[in-house]
Amino acid sequence: MILAINCGSSTLKYTLFDFEKYEVVASGNVERIGTGGSFITHKSNGDKNKYELPLNSHEAAFYKLLELIEKDGINKEDIKVVAHRFVHGGEKYRKSQIVTEEALKDLEKLNPLAPLHNPANITGIKSAMAVMPWAKNTITLDTSFHETLPECTYMYGLPYEWYEKFGVRRYGFHGTSYLYTSRRLAKLLGKKPQELNAIICHLGSGASVCAIKNGVSVDTSLGFSPLEGLVMGTRPGDTDLGIISYMARNGVSLEEQEVIFSKKSGLLGLCGYNDMRDLEERADTDPKCKMANDVFNYRVAKYIASYFGILPSVDAVVFTAGAGERAQKNRADIIAALANLGIKMDMEANDKAFGGPEAKISAYDSSTAVYMIPTNEEIVLIEDAQALLDGKYKGPSEFYSYKFEE
Repeated sequence: MILAINCGSSTLKYTLFDFEKYEVVASGNVERIGTGGSFITHKSNGDKNKYELPLNSHEAAFYKLLELIEKDGINKEDIKVVAHRFVHGGEKYRKSQIVTEEALKDLEKLNPLAPLHNPANITGIKSAMAVMPWAKNTITLDTSFHETLPECTYMYGLPYEWYEKFGVRRYGFHGTSYLYTSRRLAKLLGKKPQELNAIICHLGSGASVCAIKNGVSVDTSLGFSPLEGLVMGTRPGDTDLGIISYMARNGVSLEEQEVIFSKKSGLLGLCGYNDMRDLEERADTDPKCKMANDVFNYRVAKYIASYFGILPSVDAVVFTAGAGERAQKNRADIIAALANLGIKMDMEANDKAFGGPEAKISAYDSSTAVYMIPTNEEIVLIEDAQALLDGKYKGPSEFYSYKFEE
């Protein structure tokens, strides 16, 4: 049994997987941990139940989910490994690995690089270690899929000493999602992974675009931290660095700006809403919502178009993640902005493609295929954990066999 964990500051998403049977045994979400009104939604044996109870810590959440798993008839000590999503590995940690005490100390030092994510990921690991001391813990890093970025992509035009001393460079994120969707796309197209050239759009509250060449990442919109690139739910994306010093001179401290850039910018900053569904509902009546929606779509289209210029060919453009899988109108508007490249949407197929299953949504005469592929980051965590236990892990860019490709 492998327990895959995606830990947020007040949430804990989990999937319990039986690797021998290669099937999900149970899954769920714990929400509002430590904030009051906490609850857990647990799915198993075809049933879905919601439990409202006070959960003041992630450790308490782990104890509760183990209790529910044992009610399902599973011995908690059959869980041999807890597989964690970890967002930012910095320069040192570029591949999935089994967590040691030394590694945990190193990873904690990276918290400033992803302040919304890494501290929560650390909390998840420490909680699992405390509650499940018999199990090993592994991490799969969002940054690891982008270990193949060429130097011309990952270097910024900043003093080289900043890179040498502080690791200031482009890292990229959403790697588990890109690994899964690129492998699934290759399968759908009847190609080997190393033959694939594609542009994948991971669109959710956090969002990015990735250029895939010969099956590996060669460019991506997110950079040193999860702030660059697309306009996101609460993050600004590409922003002139001069704004930082300008606002500091106008009385907004660096500490205030860090909070604003991470939690109060993006769609939320532009119109007061950070969910694409809210924007779509209000676009016809709220000019700010329409503006924010247009800004989001434009930025995605611009990145897609730029990646056409650096790839030798493009087998397909892919939409994935929350908005990528469900926001049909946004997909249509983004593709419409690329009409000069000859890309066309099949509007009927696009309307039907909502959350799954995988679907081709481009018109028959489109110059490039367009797909919607639901992502499955948990299965990447699970496969990596099993490969690490078996001593077979090679890394995200070395194309070792994944069962999910089948």
